[in-house]
Amino acid sequence: FTFIHFTDDHIPVNAGVVNLSSAIAEVNALQPVPAFVIDTGDITETGFEPEYVKYAELMRMLTIKFYPALGNHETAWVDVGKERFRRYFGNPYRSFNFGGIHFIILDSTVIAEQHGHFNRNQLSWLREDLKATGKTIPIFIFSHHPPMVDKGESFIDNKQEVAEIIRGYNIKIWFCGHGHTPKCWTWNGIYLVMTRGMMNGGYRIVQIRNDKVILATKDINQPAVIDCPEISLTKPIPVLPYKIIAPQPFTQNPAQCLVKTRDDKNKVQVRLNNNNWSDLALSTGTKNWWYFDISTPGCEGKNTLTVRISTNSNTNPPVPLIWETYIPF
Repeated sequence: FTFIHFTDDHIPVNAGVVNLSSAIAEVNALQPVPAFVIDTGDITETGFEPEYVKYAELMRMLTIKFYPALGNHETAWVDVGKERFRRYFGNPYRSFNFGGIHFIILDSTVIAEQHGHFNRNQLSWLREDLKATGKTIPIFIFSHHPPMVDKGESFIDNKQEVAEIIRGYNIKIWFCGHGHTPKCWTWNGIYLVMTRGMMNGGYRIVQIRNDKVILATKDINQPAVIDCPEISLTKPIPVLPYKIIAPQPFTQNPAQCLVKTRDDKNKVQVRLNNNNWSDLALSTGTKNWWYFDISTPGCEGKNTLTVRISTNSNTNPPVPLIWETYIPF
């Protein structure tokens, strides 16, 4: 089957209106008929009522089912953004099964803020939803903000909690918007797929063929272009490509963080809580060991050490590979 990913429509910006109208006409004409559309937010420009009215009016031209999500443009300028969305489209986070895949749509927005965050109720719901789904069925997640960008930073301030909740489940792809640019990369073995913003003239066609996922960017009035490697639904997520010896805080100062990688062609970084990232040094005496001395005074209470390794894949096209491990102490 095929489904469609829209994002960043920004209605009623003129480019968004024109492009969304054209995209709907293209999708309606596709053969075979796509199963549904998922729109990952910024469906409006400022979240005001007339913008919802216009977006809903446009989407009524779509001949297949669609599932919208909240973006920061729905919530950053209006304190009723989430309530307004619920009135038009229902719960901003939900899940469903289709074609042997479990689809999860999340709400990454914060009232009066631009950054992303998942609140307590939603994280509790996500735990239960994943538990009910089990660890074998392939899972696609959708949110407006990406949990991790391809340069290594994050728009979501509690991505660590999310990473712990989804760890061990068969998460294959996390679809997102916010960046308006089509690209793909991986975070802890999960493909992160960003789609071109509708106001920038494009959307994404996702084909499921046997056990393969084929991802293509479709610019308005242009042929679709495959721009990510094929993703297998049956191939296991790769194991962590490094080993960490975590520091033992307060037993010595400074404490040493040791990381052993499979090779030395990586960039390895570490940071304590939300401090700046520091590059680990490659040991000259022991092969593929990286080390860093961490100053532990003043660390009383709850702390987190984050270790990150990044490199590039040998896929075509190549994608950045990012692994992060979060060590609470």
